[in-house]
Amino acid sequence: MMNEILRDHDGVVLEAVGVSKSFHGAQVLTEVDLRCRAGETVAIIGPSGSGKSTLLRCLNHLEQPSAGYVRFHDEIVGYGRRGDVYVELSERRLVLQRRKLGMVFQRFNLFGNMTALENVAFALRHTQRIGAARATAEARDALAGVGLSHRFDHYPSQLSGGEQQRVAIARALVLKPEVMLFDEPTSALDPELVGEVLAVIRELSESGMTMVLVTHEMAFARQVADRIVFMESGAVVAEGTTEAILGAEAPERIRRFVGQHAL
Repeated sequence: MMNEILRDHDGVVLEAVGVSKSFHGAQVLTEVDLRCRAGETVAIIGPSGSGKSTLLRCLNHLEQPSAGYVRFHDEIVGYGRRGDVYVELSERRLVLQRRKLGMVFQRFNLFGNMTALENVAFALRHTQRIGAARATAEARDALAGVGLSHRFDHYPSQLSGGEQQRVAIARALVLKPEVMLFDEPTSALDPELVGEVLAVIRELSESGMTMVLVTHEMAFARQVADRIVFMESGAVVAEGTTEAILGAEAPERIRRFVGQHAL
């Protein structure tokens, strides 16, 4: 297994290999394989409870797989080599590894007592230990990049849900990750606020950012994804191009699912 882990695979940046996960005896993921190449946007779709979010959390070791592993380039996420043996990373080293795998959650997880600017700058100061002036300057650039240059000094309670989610995206991007993971980033938003968040994600996709996106927005998945993965009951049931998975010739089970979500 060691030699297999350390080989690169056709430009694959992030890879789940045989990932399984159970909670208290309940199987949530079963031998899931997933590959994401540099510059690719992979959208994961499927019914609620199919394991999509758990898989995403396994990709950056917020959840530790019960079996299998996640590979980022030639590293095993959550582990480091000690001779010929893989051992769990310390929390400090895991934080450093996770900086390369930015993640945006359904909920915004902002500090309510910090302004938008302070929330983003804190991410830099906490993980990279850089000075306040530089952190603030980089945070300003990150917020401007998601269209929030007019909201620097606003607290989360003064921001709409869409603006809070864009602050969360800026907070992840300011760390300059190589891969972005999005866990249903619009599911907590009012319908009229969804578009502003999707516009930011679309720009990232068009810029060549490598992304894995769990979403229930079928039309958006069709627009931005290079590849669609359909999950059900903790397993990957099908994957392919947007046309193969969302088109008229898709498997009947997927067509029924897509039919329940307006395109």
